[in-house]
Amino acid sequence: MQERIPSAKPIGSATLDGYKFVCNKRSADGSGKGNIFRAEGDTVWGVVFEISKADLSRLDAFENGYDRVTMQVELDGKVVNAETYISDKLTGAPPTAEYMAYITSGAKEHELPAEYIVMLEGMETKG
Repeated sequence: MQERIPSAKPIGSATLDGYKFVCNKRSADGSGKGNIFRAEGDTVWGVVFEISKADLSRLDAFENGYDRVTMQVELDGKVVNAETYISDKLTGAPPTAEYMAYITSGAKEHELPAEYIVMLEGMETKG
């Protein structure tokens, strides 16, 4: 996040219940990229960042192929609104190993739960 939006400040890790993280968003190179979809009983972990409205518009430009959606997530025991990105431009192709290493590195950097990191590390990749 901070590579694209340097002013972004991480607030903390959060959960989105009833959704699952997958890599089925079709990218320009044909590989899968991160996405979420409704899945009862599943939980997506992520990081909430504070960014300005101007930077939110910049982030929208980076997230080509996604729609920005306001979701309610749990952050520090409280339910808060957070912007997330969801795509309906789907592929059956797996993500690249490099992409998943990037995602997993961010999860470790922000100290997401070990079992969630294990799930990320176990995702099928190409290359």
